Amino acid sequence: MEIYIEYAFLENFLFDGALLTLALTAAREKRRFFKISAAACVGAVFAIVYPLLRFSKYIGILVKILMGTLLVMLAFGRLKTKKEWGRYALTSVFFFCFSFGFGGTLLGVYSEFSIVRDKGFTTNKMPSFVVF
Repeated sequence: MEIYIEYAFLENFLFDGALLTLALTAAREKRRFFKISAAACVGAVFAIVYPLLRFSKYIGILVKILMGTLLVMLAFGRLKTKKEWGRYALTSVFFFCFSFGFGGTLLGVYSEFSIVRDKGFTTNKMPSFVVF
């Protein structure tokens, strides 16, 4: 199996950027392209580096959650008042809800289309139209 780092980076960058944009829009917060791009870049680098790190199961989950909250904080901006902290928390909840929602959707689509029967043989190859 070959993994191209630039494709992994680009895919994670786009997903993180889309999720952050959706979360900020749902929370009715200002969307700043530079901050969203910077946060998505950090998230993409983390997604590439994370498999190389060794954590226990629970510490790994905690690190992923903390990284998600950091991404939202980078896209959100400075937090000065109690109201801004509340809006940040709401945006974080939206970010995780959208992440879980899209993750579940992708798993459902993948499990539905992952088995391809060709000439009597069964493989786990994903059809190209599903990837698109």
